[in-house]
Amino acid sequence: MDTEPLIRAGVAGGVLALLLLWEALAPLRSKGALTRSQRWPGALVLMGAGVAVSRLLAPAGLAGAALWAEAGGLGVGHMLHPPSLAWGLVCVVLLDLAVWAQHRASHAWGWLWRLHRVHHADPDIDLSTAVRFHPFEIAVSLGWKALVVVALGAPAWAVLLFEVLLNATALFNHANIRLPGWLERPLGWVLVTPRQHRVHHSLAGPDLNHNFGFCLNLWDRLAGVFRPDPAPGLVCARYGLATEREAAAQTPLALLLQPWRQAGPGSG
Repeated sequence: MDTEPLIRAGVAGGVLALLLLWEALAPLRSKGALTRSQRWPGALVLMGAGVAVSRLLAPAGLAGAALWAEAGGLGVGHMLHPPSLAWGLVCVVLLDLAVWAQHRASHAWGWLWRLHRVHHADPDIDLSTAVRFHPFEIAVSLGWKALVVVALGAPAWAVLLFEVLLNATALFNHANIRLPGWLERPLGWVLVTPRQHRVHHSLAGPDLNHNFGFCLNLWDRLAGVFRPDPAPGLVCARYGLATEREAAAQTPLALLLQPWRQAGPGSG
C-alpha cells in the first residue's frame, strides 16, 4: 500500500496546520518554562529520526503488515471471515487498546520507560511534544503494532484509518489550545482532550499515572486510572520531569542520549 505514508502525512499536515493556528489564536498557556527555540529543535530532530526509522523498518507502513497477513491468511479476521466493515471498526478500537497497553507498559517497565521518558522530559506541552519520541521507542511501537495487526488479521483500510486517527488525536491532545466548555465537555466523554492529557504530563504528585489514552479514554475509565480534570491550579503548574527542565537537557543530542542516563521509575 504505497500511498499509505502519503495519506497519513497529508492528514497529519492538515491537522498540524489547523492546530498551529489554534495555538496562536487561543493558547491555553501563553508562556512556558522554555522558549520554542530551546525546545523545538530537539523535537524536530527526534521526529525526523523517527520517520527515518519507520520508513527503514516498514516502507509500506502498518498497512503493509496487514496486506502481508492477508496474503498469508494470518490472523483472526482471515481465519473466521467476519463481516469486513464491522471487523474493521472492531480492529480500529482494539488497536487503540493495544497502544494504550503499550503506553502503560512504558511507564512500568525499565528500558521502555528509559525510552518513553524522552517524551515526558518536555517541560512544556504543545504540538512539538506530540512528535517528541525517541527513535528506538518508535521502533518498539512499530513492532508491537505490527504484531497486533497481524494477530487480528486487520483489514488494511482499518489499519490506515487507525493510524490517521492516532496521529490526529495525538496532535490534538498535546496541543496548547483552549477548548470552550461547550466543546470540551461532550468530547471529554469519549476522546482524550488536551485538558485530560495534561494531567498525564503533570509534575504534580496526585496526577501521576493517570490518563494514558491517546484517542479513546474508555480504557482509562475501565482500568480506574481516568482523571477527568487536573488538580486545582494545574493550568499554571509545571510539567515534565524534575531532572530534565533545563535548556541543556532539551538539545537534540541530549534527548537522543537521554535513555542511557540514570532513570527513575516511570511515573509522570
